[in-house]
Amino acid sequence: MQSDELIQDFTEALIESGLRHGIEADLPARPAGGRWSGEAFIDVMQSVGRALDDAHFGLGCTRCPLQAQQFGVEVMLLSNTLGDALDRYRRFFQIASSELSIEIERTATHVHIDLRGPGPEFDPRQFLIEWNSVRILGISQWLVGASFPTAEVTFMHKRRLPKAVYASVLGDRVLFEQPSNRISFPIHELSRRVI
Repeated sequence: MQSDELIQDFTEALIESGLRHGIEADLPARPAGGRWSGEAFIDVMQSVGRALDDAHFGLGCTRCPLQAQQFGVEVMLLSNTLGDALDRYRRFFQIASSELSIEIERTATHVHIDLRGPGPEFDPRQFLIEWNSVRILGISQWLVGASFPTAEVTFMHKRRLPKAVYASVLGDRVLFEQPSNRISFPIHELSRRVI
């Protein structure tokens, strides 16, 4: 399964950050087979986040309190429409994080969600940008009970894994070495009601 490769990469990014921050004792043991499961990825994420009390997992130059990520999703759930949910999430991150910013641009045909992270000097694998792209697109679709098959996701950095790995999680329209880190989908999706 292609998405398994992304789980491996994401987990290794978090392990590397944990080791850089000296929290080896807080990290789960590597599985006997050497491959991380989805559950193990979540365990590693929670371990690193808790040990550092950082929703950015030590991948930035400043800390974001761990509860911020969960609270941000809860804020989205208070919304009537997806557009309102994304606006709340953006405003929340303006307050909660100086490392990750989310800007939303609406055109006549599309919504563009631009993400900015701490950069490769702090986050060599660009985990925060890739993970938050997966997260924002996934949560947006989950909130309204629909998929956005024409969504496009662009990243500024070079692709590190096979294209099929990213397509299995983000869809077929994933591009790298682009001018911005961006999630785009049709503007009419913003009017969908949160269910």
